[in-house]
This record gives sequence, structure tokens and C-alpha cells, in this order.
Amino acid sequence: MSLILTTFEIALLMMLPLMLFYMQSRWQVRTYIPIIVLLYVIWYATYALFHELSHMTGNWIMGKAIIDNQLIPHLSEGQVGTGFVKYDFQGDYKDFVIMLMPYARDLLLVVAGYLLIRKRMFKQAFWAGLVLLILVLSSLFDIVNNYLAYVLGSLNDFNAMTVSAGGLVSHATGITLTAITFYLSVKAILVSRNYPDALRVINNDILEAATLIVQNAATTEKHQPFT
Repeated sequence: MSLILTTFEIALLMMLPLMLFYMQSRWQVRTYIPIIVLLYVIWYATYALFHELSHMTGNWIMGKAIIDNQLIPHLSEGQVGTGFVKYDFQGDYKDFVIMLMPYARDLLLVVAGYLLIRKRMFKQAFWAGLVLLILVLSSLFDIVNNYLAYVLGSLNDFNAMTVSAGGLVSHATGITLTAITFYLSVKAILVSRNYPDALRVINNDILEAATLIVQNAATTEKHQPFT
């Protein structure tokens, strides 16, 4: 996939939602702008590593020997985000499981991340953003980026799934995982309004409404004519 399209996906699927998350939070701009930069660096440094480790885990589970691997990009050689796990690919059901492992992991992570955000388990701006980016938004990006690349003709994990289980299974897997992760990512942003202190804000709104009702009642009683 072209660098331009990948950059657009990073901006649209990760950085924009992360910015929206912080903009609707209770934190000040001067607090979260440096955090966003730091979180991007952390994501960039770990994305390929976690993806390839998932493939390696699949190899170990399926009992296939790993011939060679590269878990992080070689920046000195001009690589910006590539990694690989090389093994004896046969096109059987074991290979399908190995190819599916990163995206099954993505599904588990996006569910866990959504629940953590919804329950407001992390009160600090850095940790909340890290959960949202690494667990939720990175999972969405991983699935969309690889499935879209497959649709556009690139050779990647979904091509290997096609060899192992057929094109219908590959497309059904990609579409289903994209739909679920996209839905939970949007939900995570929607439920995070006024993060991390929404309960206090809601209580304040209720208190203000109750005060207004009492004031209106008092005003009405004050102006009621004597009988």
C-alpha cells in the first residue's frame, strides 16, 4: 500500500479520533498536545512488533517452525513500518490460523479498550489516551489497513488467508472485523465525553436544573396574588 494512503489512514482512523477524545475531555490543551505526540511515537515504535509477535504466537500454537523474522523496521535501511515472520507456508488450516492471529488479537483488544474507556478505569490523560490508541484505534487501523491493501491488490495476510480458506472467507473475515472494530471505536469516542469526570459533570447539571426549578417555584409563589 502506498505511503500516502497509509498516512491518510493513520490520520483518519487514529490521530483524528484521538484528538476528538481529548478535545471533548476535561483536560486542558496544554496538557494533551504533548501527550498526543508521545503516544504516536509509542504506537509507531510498537505497532509492527505486536503484529508480528501475534504471527509468531500463531506459529508456536500450530507447531510450525519459524525460519526468519523481523519484529521492528530497520530505520537505518529506510524501512518505516515493515516486519515479517517467515516460516514454511503450506496453505492449510494452520496457516489460516497463523495469518488470522493479529486480527483476532485486534478484536479482543478493541473490546477490552472500549470497556476500559466506558468504565473510565484510567483517570490520567496519558494512560487514558494510551488505552484508546493502542487497544482501540490501533486495532481498527491494523484491520482496515491490511484488508484495504488486500482489496487494492497488495500481497499480505489476507492473500494468505485466501490461499488457505478461499476468497469468500477472507472477505467475510475482513468485512466483519472492520465493522466490529469501527463500531466499537466510534462508541468509545461517544461514551468518553467529559472524560474522565463525566459523573461529576452530570451531577452538576442535575443540581443546576434542580436549583433552577426551585428558583422558578419561589418566583411563582412570590408573585401569586393573595386570596
